[in-house]
Amino acid sequence: MERDYLLRIIEELGTFWRQLIRHQDQHDYATALQLIDNTYGRWFGLSAAFIDLLPDDELIGLVRDEHGQLKPDRCFALARLLTAEGNQYAGLHQFEESYWRYERAVLLDAALLESVGGNIDPSMRPEIVTSAESLAQYTPSSIGAQALFEVYNALGGYRQAEDWLGLWVELREYSATALDRAIAWYTHVADLNDDQLAAGNLPRSDVAAGLAHMQALLHRTSDDASGLTALQS
Repeated sequence: MERDYLLRIIEELGTFWRQLIRHQDQHDYATALQLIDNTYGRWFGLSAAFIDLLPDDELIGLVRDEHGQLKPDRCFALARLLTAEGNQYAGLHQFEESYWRYERAVLLDAALLESVGGNIDPSMRPEIVTSAESLAQYTPSSIGAQALFEVYNALGGYRQAEDWLGLWVELREYSATALDRAIAWYTHVADLNDDQLAAGNLPRSDVAAGLAHMQALLHRTSDDASGLTALQS
């Protein structure tokens, strides 16, 4: 990661947030949204309206270089702007609009964390957690639940990761693909040492119980599919 660029972004974010908070305290959300729009233009050369229209994959494409590699610093900055924009819409009680921004911010953070193997600058962590907590106030879609799982897992928050994984599996209607993913995660977490699990607030007994539960659900799903095939033959 370009450390100098990151420090500049963090410094600019500090100035940006101070201005934004002043507008928020005055409930001047229109001016705050204009400030955000201007900042999108300064950092990415695009308007908020244009960014809003981008599909998720094209949004993430904004923070990739010419070789397709994700640039974590720019990804971090874009996620923070989306979170800020979501905050303004929440202040206006336009909750569908705020949810949409929060979800996309967490999607970007998940992509960032994946690209660096979870090894982020410590100064980034509070901002990423804030975005995740903002999204968690809503009832996420399967996309949002998966993104929250990926973020908390990468940050070592295994208790929260388990909660969002469970919701994602439910929203995916307990498909074999989703259950396989959950089983793979529990199997991986079971190999962590006790200190790692304690730091993530997930007792080993809960890991064993969660793994057994997902395996039982997969077995039941397989049995149901076998029964349906037999009836159709």
